[in-house]
Amino acid sequence: MRIEIVAFGGFDALDVVAPWEVFARAATIAPDLEVALVRADGPPLVSAANGLQLHVADELGTPDALFVPGGSWVDGHDTGVPHEIRRGTLPRIIADLSTSVRWTASVCTGALLLGAAGILRNRNATTNPA
Repeated sequence: MRIEIVAFGGFDALDVVAPWEVFARAATIAPDLEVALVRADGPPLVSAANGLQLHVADELGTPDALFVPGGSWVDGHDTGVPHEIRRGTLPRIIADLSTSVRWTASVCTGALLLGAAGILRNRNATTNPA
């Protein structure tokens, strides 16, 4: 099973690094599990909301599962989740992938990207109260 964690400009570092740690640790005891950090498009150097920069070599592919972080919702800048929702590319990709992946999950304001993708219709979701 391949889990792809998507990183985008303005992501929350904790929302990417913590799940990466959990999935990478799980992969050490489940050899059929693979975790990959990916980007939807754009350059491979991706900056988090707090300035952490990650080199994300791979683009979104055909994962078995998709994990979507949050980021930059409350800072008022045109980055992170608000920027990705306005741009529309990542929500479209999430919507397209949702028909073929085993599961799609998010953390924090990543749920707003799932909502923008239309995959939360008629489902309960919890996210940042801001």
